[in-house]
Amino acid sequence: LSSGGLVVGNTIREQRSVNTAGILLSTGTARNNVVTDNYVGISGGTAIVGNRVSGSTKEGIIYNYSSATQLEQNVVFNNETGLAVGVSAFNGPVVKNNLVYNNSLFGIRLYSSNLTLLNNTVYQPVGNAVVLESGLAGVQLRNNVIWALAGVGITVPANSQVGFQSDYNLLFGKVGSWQGVERTTLAAWQSAAFTDQNSI
Repeated sequence: LSSGGLVVGNTIREQRSVNTAGILLSTGTARNNVVTDNYVGISGGTAIVGNRVSGSTKEGIIYNYSSATQLEQNVVFNNETGLAVGVSAFNGPVVKNNLVYNNSLFGIRLYSSNLTLLNNTVYQPVGNAVVLESGLAGVQLRNNVIWALAGVGITVPANSQVGFQSDYNLLFGKVGSWQGVERTTLAAWQSAAFTDQNSI
């Protein structure tokens, strides 16, 4: 959809051509759809809520429209990357209450500053769970379950540390990477990042 619109309650599958998506929005809402086995599952939109997205060759959900307001209550699994969040608006939206698991490279990949991850569950048997790209500021993580078995839970590059806050999370496996060094235990992560003091 090129302008507005509402995509609700559909089953969409097998749009496999390169650079295509099961649901492609500029503005508008995708809600309560089942989107499976596409090149990208859902791309764009102001609100992406309550969808089940799986089997994408690339991203399950690309969330990058500048006026985006909601990315929540989605179940995103078995893609290359679960959520790719690149909202350009200052004081970007809260990404909350999503279940993201078993994606092969990244669970959640952040491309923009001033984003908040709240109450999400991210489980990665392989790859990294939450990854900040270079040059970000003001990213916050709170009340998430982040579990990485082979990779690391939270990856923060040296030039994305400004304003980074993380606390009250449940962290399993290798906790994080800070300044290019893996901090595999909670104590090592807390000492390096001075964050997650109330996490377990």
